[in-house]
Amino acid sequence: MPLDVRSQFFKPEGFFQTRPYWIEGIAVHHSVGGDGFTSLNTVEQEVAHLKIIEAQHIDSFGLFGYHFAAFPSGRLYQVGDVDGVRAHLKGRNHQLTGIVAIGTFTNKMP
Repeated sequence: MPLDVRSQFFKPEGFFQTRPYWIEGIAVHHSVGGDGFTSLNTVEQEVAHLKIIEAQHIDSFGLFGYHFAAFPSGRLYQVGDVDGVRAHLKGRNHQLTGIVAIGTFTNKMP
């Protein structure tokens, strides 16, 4: 079960949209950074890191772009409403659930 931390993240008025139909798939992203995050041992430290990513996303997209985030600790966080559109894959946000794996996985598997 993911840890539900949605209440700790910004949800702008008027941006939230309910998906018009069923989720068609999952888009898995990587944070392109955070390979040293094995030192993040607590939920508080991991949520603080997610808040940094959220701030970058708010500047670019207006809200945190993912529905879920997974850390090397094995913890999974729900950061957005599953039935809501997030900003993670242009043109497909209304169809896909966005998950970010914390770390760089260009040359290795998460």
